[in-house]
Amino acid sequence: MSEIKAGICILSGIYPPDTGGPSNFAITFSQFATKNSYGVTVYSYTDGESRSHSCDLVATTLISRRLWLPLRYFRMILQIQAASRKGLKILANGCFVELAIATLATRLDYVTKVPGDIVWERARNLGKTDLSIEEFQSAPLKFKMRIFRYLFHRALRNSKCVIVPSRQLAEFCLRWGVEQEKIKLIPNSISTELFQPERSLDKKFDFVCVSRLVPWKGVREVAQAAIALNCSLLIIGDGPEKESLEKMTFGYTDKIKFTGSLEQSEIITYLQESRVFVLNSSFEATSYALLEAMAVGIPGIANYNTGSEEIITNNVDGFLCGGDSAKSVHQAMEIALTNPSLITAMGMRAREKIISEFDVERNFRKILSVLQ
Repeated sequence: MSEIKAGICILSGIYPPDTGGPSNFAITFSQFATKNSYGVTVYSYTDGESRSHSCDLVATTLISRRLWLPLRYFRMILQIQAASRKGLKILANGCFVELAIATLATRLDYVTKVPGDIVWERARNLGKTDLSIEEFQSAPLKFKMRIFRYLFHRALRNSKCVIVPSRQLAEFCLRWGVEQEKIKLIPNSISTELFQPERSLDKKFDFVCVSRLVPWKGVREVAQAAIALNCSLLIIGDGPEKESLEKMTFGYTDKIKFTGSLEQSEIITYLQESRVFVLNSSFEATSYALLEAMAVGIPGIANYNTGSEEIITNNVDGFLCGGDSAKSVHQAMEIALTNPSLITAMGMRAREKIISEFDVERNFRKILSVLQ
């Protein structure tokens, strides 16, 4: 192996087995960095006991969420400050509140990678707002949520560079007070070597969703459309909506299947066995699940006015709904069912786009250059 380069410290609010974009990034970017001879330190949280472990060039420390919240934050802040003293290049894709608190006492040099508006996501997940992400930006907040918003924005404003995966998030960052020259657009990325089509597998499912099962992901509407169209739907993921979705689809178990959370290798196979991917969320930055599906060679159905608009070209490599298209998710699914040759052609173009614009080799090198 070539000489080890300067160390990188990745901060993430979630880490496998937790699923989601930041967890995905923590793993894939660590693998890419070590392949390029960088040592990597990861700090994140876990539902289990606090623990540390090392594998190859990656040292991971996970702090238990069972700890009293101030103590949990205190431990993470100490880790952040220690990473700074060691001269590690800090890349925060989470832990923004902890990072902001750390900067109150110590000047830190770091880069942030914004996964979305974490304040809005928390409010939606806790059932404290039904507003869209756009409406939420100017909404009055209660004291605790105002503090949360202030610290999140402070962490971004004090960053030497803010990486965003979509133009929509770049616009939000400007509203949050981030200087325009600090903002750098680098799309989320996946390995197109790992996610590939497998033509030998039969297509068992007309549609597939891969997401955390929360209201703003819009899976309920997709399931309702699948029932109305009498087609098969695979729902991969877990979350607070799972039980109510299962109750709603009771009696259609021969057509609608729930898997819960799965390992990546299982997800790849299920994607390869599906015809069309559906992402009906009201907000996305750049969905890893959508990128993975398109890399496997299946087109996506998603919504305008989200980051998906920057991935899918409508009627070319997928369908975009809402906005000015006057096309609902139900209608897009119906078109997909009745035009199999169109779907095949779209799938081929979808993979070509992911290879040319969203591959890790292309975009992770840009992140490495920002960290220098």
